[in-house]
Amino acid sequence: MTIAVLPAVGFLLPNVPAMVAIGPKKWFDEFLGSFRWHLSNKGGHPAASPVWEWFINKKAFALHYNPDVFAQTDPFLLLAMALFILALPWLYRKKSGILASFGVFWSTVALFLMQYALGGTTQFSFYATALVPPAAVVMGVALNELLRWEAFRESVWLYLEWLLEVKDRIRLRLGR
Repeated sequence: MTIAVLPAVGFLLPNVPAMVAIGPKKWFDEFLGSFRWHLSNKGGHPAASPVWEWFINKKAFALHYNPDVFAQTDPFLLLAMALFILALPWLYRKKSGILASFGVFWSTVALFLMQYALGGTTQFSFYATALVPPAAVVMGVALNELLRWEAFRESVWLYLEWLLEVKDRIRLRLGR
């Protein structure tokens, strides 16, 4: 219950002044309208980049020209999150709390991908800012634990054990 109530209160409470100012119905209509806006294509913006390009810093977002100032992603940090998938079983056994930050990172990526798939294709690399805090937490904890070879070796064995369990379950269902 807490997982639904606290975020709902955290969202609605700051919106109360807007609801009072323009009325709850208009506020709700505007809220729904924001989904239509976010899920639409805004035209061919030269800095637009889909989520997967953020992982390799393909299109940095220009904040200022002359002097040139760009919002760039960190490929080392973002690509490490993909690599850490391989070590997740071992990391989870050592530091179970890492799963929360890992989940926040990948669920945020999934939501950006869903936005893109639903038509919101005008995304910019500076949106990746939301990915940095959970990725930084995972990076710190993971590197602290993974700088040992046994982490990868044990993770591979955990994956193999899991695959063997899946194989046995399939075999049992097929009656072989």
